[in-house]
Amino acid sequence: ARAADALEAAAEVAASRVAYAAAEELLLRAVRLRQGLGTGPEERAAELRTLVALLEMSQISRYFQGADAALVQRAIDLALDEGDTDLHIRLSWYRWSALATAARVDEAGPKAREFFDLYVGHERADVRAAAHQVMGVWNWGAGRIGEAVRCLDRGLDLLDGVPLPPDHFGAEKFLVSFTFWLDNHLMHGSLSIDEVVKGYEDLHEVIPDPVGRASVCGFAMTTFIPFHAWEHVEHFERLGRIADPNLQFGFWGGQLRMHSGLLATWKGQVDDGIELFTGGRDRYLGVGGCSGMHAFEASMAILLAQQGRIDEAESFATASRAFIDSRAERWGETSTYLAEALIADARGDGDLARERLAAGRALGLRQEAYGLVRMLDEAATDLGIDPDTV
Repeated sequence: ARAADALEAAAEVAASRVAYAAAEELLLRAVRLRQGLGTGPEERAAELRTLVALLEMSQISRYFQGADAALVQRAIDLALDEGDTDLHIRLSWYRWSALATAARVDEAGPKAREFFDLYVGHERADVRAAAHQVMGVWNWGAGRIGEAVRCLDRGLDLLDGVPLPPDHFGAEKFLVSFTFWLDNHLMHGSLSIDEVVKGYEDLHEVIPDPVGRASVCGFAMTTFIPFHAWEHVEHFERLGRIADPNLQFGFWGGQLRMHSGLLATWKGQVDDGIELFTGGRDRYLGVGGCSGMHAFEASMAILLAQQGRIDEAESFATASRAFIDSRAERWGETSTYLAEALIADARGDGDLARERLAAGRALGLRQEAYGLVRMLDEAATDLGIDPDTV
């Protein structure tokens, strides 16, 4: 037990020096030691405590993709055995988030429903809010933007007046609730870009730790790319680099580098942009992230088409469509249709461009993503196509 205690103490020192990967490795070793110390009540409680510390550290460095699924399940089982309902809620949310951030939409659906059914009637408002938030985010991933907005509205209403939890897991649930609320309302068309920018800036100001600020910036950049609001993407990219100057947070660092690549391409630095984007993509996928990849790939395809790099644009558009087909994450699919339309137009196939715009518009209307439908209408006008005819 003393060896495990020493490893945990060393992990605290490493974390205080912002050496998160080293801290995570030390905590994993401590978990393995504790698992060999016996199965009595004290040993199980100590193992659970160390497992939670490991999950929190891996969340910092690799978000919800960091921990082995078996370790997450072990922590959930121990929390149930201990009768710790609060911890069971936190860990169940963690398990669902790992599926959501990997864009495993079909697998995440039953877990989201299970979480909702367990906790929607809970006596505490913050727990009921988490139930609605989980369903909201799942609907977002599946491309049901209108339903996501309604779920997230209910969740946010329940959080009114509830103080921010002091623990990392609890605070993350609050942060995610608000960021997804902003994102979905912009796609829905019920908030303006200026309102959403202010919401993200206000949230960034009240988050005390760099991990949380990097998370806010990642959400903000992802929110604005389907709207081609590149000045705002650049603003939050700069804040993200301040929060994580060495790109230690693999999940957010990978996203940040992809966004840097998009910005470089937007500015005409196309070769640099492609290199930055592909490097960020490799890192993001390397830590298990996948959520949003179809939108990131589509955004690069759109920018490349606008720069006249049509063959490369087509490669990224094809990758975007492949992510949709393989993962069933669809919140950004209108951007994929737009990329395909721009490429078709550049190749002189006006009929295909019109068909892709029409298909994207029909999808956006089904999704209740009216803000994104407006983007397609603007693109149609730019191509000399009457939006009312698509």
